[in-house]
Order: sequence, then structure tokens, then C-alpha cells
Amino acid sequence: LVIRNIAFVIIISLLLIFLQHYIFHLGLQIFDLSHETEKYFRDYFDIRIYSSFGELTIYVITGLFIGLQKTKTSSVVVGFFSMTNIIFSLFFVLYFNLNVKGVALGTLMSSTLTAIIFLIYTFTELKKFTNINLDIKKIFNIKKIQNIFNINFNIFIRTVLLTFSFLFFTY
Repeated sequence: LVIRNIAFVIIISLLLIFLQHYIFHLGLQIFDLSHETEKYFRDYFDIRIYSSFGELTIYVITGLFIGLQKTKTSSVVVGFFSMTNIIFSLFFVLYFNLNVKGVALGTLMSSTLTAIIFLIYTFTELKKFTNINLDIKKIFNIKKIQNIFNINFNIFIRTVLLTFSFLFFTY
């Protein structure tokens, strides 16, 4: 299950990277930005789009450990990500004077580092309980993929609607 979700993370991340031009322009259509703010948005977006793998992997890992009723581990993952994000962002902004790019780089570095460390931890922990099998037919089982999409699609729709409702009230 974890390997299947990580495979989806890779596919979705690559899709986001390939579609980044269109996503950026969609963002510009949604928000009415000044020329200067648009430049900052471009700087931030051009770096942050590459953190999708790390961010989505963190969601998979935290969801897994919440499902296993190991919420302390999920909290450690999120806490580690948040703390390293602050440290890296401050480092890039204050020492290299990168401003918005520094914040984006800090988040990229933090999400990637957190994903790598906690993927290793996750697979180490899972080896204690189960045999990890890298059988491609089991990973890409169509019925199981459909089940994941059905569950995740409902969550996705809920999240999009909530996000746009918050956007509507704050924008």
C-alpha cells in the first residue's frame, strides 16, 4: 500500500512539474496580482513546484502512521518538517539574501529531506511487521488503484471546495 501510494506521488509530482506552466497561468487568472507581486509569485512557484514529491510523500507518511495509530510518529514528521523549513528558510533568506526564493528553497530542501529520512524510517518500521514486496502487478492492481482513487477523489473534492470557500471569504 505504501509503495503504491509513493508510486502515485511520483506520478502526480511529475505531472505537476510537466504542467507547471499551465498551473502557473491558472494561478494568475485566479488572483489579480500587481506586476511586482506576480514576479514574487513566479520566483516562489518556479522553485516550490519541485517540492511536490516531498510534500505529497509527507502526507502519505503521516496518513500511514495516523492509520497505524502511531500519531506521535506523525507529529514528529510534521514537527521535523516545520522546524527544518524554518531553519532552511532563515538560512537562505538571511545569509544568502534570497528573499522569496530563499523561503521557497527552504521549503524544497525541508520537504525533500523530511521525505527521504522518514521514508527510510517508514520502510524500516514496516519491515518489522510485514514483508515488503515490490511485485509490480500487486502495486498496480487495477481494482486497488480504483479503490484508492475513489477514496482520494472524495477527499480531494472536499479539500478543493474548502480551499475555494476560504479563498472566497478572504480574497
